[in-house]
Amino acid sequence: MAKEVDTVIDGHKIFLHPKKEAIWDILGDCYPIHIEAGITNRCNHKCIFCALDFLENRGTDIDRDVMISALEDMAKPKIKYSLSAQINDRTGIYEDNVKSIMFGGEGEPTLHPYLGLFTQKAKEFGLDVALTTNGVRFNKEQQEMCLPHLSWVKFSVDAGTSKTYSKVHGTGERNFNTLLDNISSSIRLKREQHLDVTIGTQYLMLPQNMGEEDLKSIIGIFKEIHPDYLAIKPYSDHPKSPKDLIVQAEDYKRLEKILKETNPQDYFKVLFREGTIQRIQKGNTYPACYGLPFITLVDSKGNMLPCNLFYDNEEFTYGNLYKNNFSEIWTSQKRKEVINKLRMKGMEECRKGCRCDAGNNYLSRIKNPLAHDNFT
Repeated sequence: MAKEVDTVIDGHKIFLHPKKEAIWDILGDCYPIHIEAGITNRCNHKCIFCALDFLENRGTDIDRDVMISALEDMAKPKIKYSLSAQINDRTGIYEDNVKSIMFGGEGEPTLHPYLGLFTQKAKEFGLDVALTTNGVRFNKEQQEMCLPHLSWVKFSVDAGTSKTYSKVHGTGERNFNTLLDNISSSIRLKREQHLDVTIGTQYLMLPQNMGEEDLKSIIGIFKEIHPDYLAIKPYSDHPKSPKDLIVQAEDYKRLEKILKETNPQDYFKVLFREGTIQRIQKGNTYPACYGLPFITLVDSKGNMLPCNLFYDNEEFTYGNLYKNNFSEIWTSQKRKEVINKLRMKGMEECRKGCRCDAGNNYLSRIKNPLAHDNFT
């Protein structure tokens, strides 16, 4: 029987890792739950919504052996915390390690020649593995190499017609049908081989794709091919690449109306990220990024970073995998200095509704409790 899948992506799952949370609460740090790895900064699209279009010198792939060594080091329990020294009613040593990795990040991960090997090795070492992709290069060969090792894959669709897709993704119209074919064949392979992988799709809401034709078209297409879910996500400005792509409140309401009329939930799950919309509109309400110890980025050059605000910024880079292994960097003095700088820097320049946002709200409540929090 297939394991039940939790596809909640409009919140956080830090509370499902109580030992890490306890270590963080006491020591102010822990080993990360999750890694986002940008194994290449090359891309076959020029999306109008790309948050990293400010990056220069594209054309880098992370070295095969460096990445495999890092994956093995992430997965091995190496960091030891003496809980008995910190908590009177607990005894023993807790060994910590990374739990999951997602290949995505800077560029299009399917362009890396060793993506299939990376997914295989990551799973072999004991990590949960995921992939985000525009899907155009995710052909049958890549599907057969990757899907058996993935917990989930998410395809960026962002349109319901080839014309809109070409405009939004900065690519040829024919690639829309290629993407849909690759999603269909991935679903078919999953069924044929009884794979546990969750096959998701994402629709980033933009002024260019909120027309009724596109919205009804993509819902109709997915009623036929049956992905596991469609995540509908709001656009959020990256501070280094601001664009005029924010969708207005009336468009959200119009989309909700179309969803009710077309009733896609009978065919696939729809994850309308209303919580993220509200958090973007509200802005960051916490004094610091408490979530930094729980997630980190690896870029195509082997740099370890706090988040995607700091690509190509040596001052806020933890270290480099070509020089040191993952666990050495994570426990290094340099990383401690970067974390302290970020705490001093505050949240003023941060992205609204970022990956850490929901977790930050939760962790901030722990660090800054409100009245009556002690009543269960």
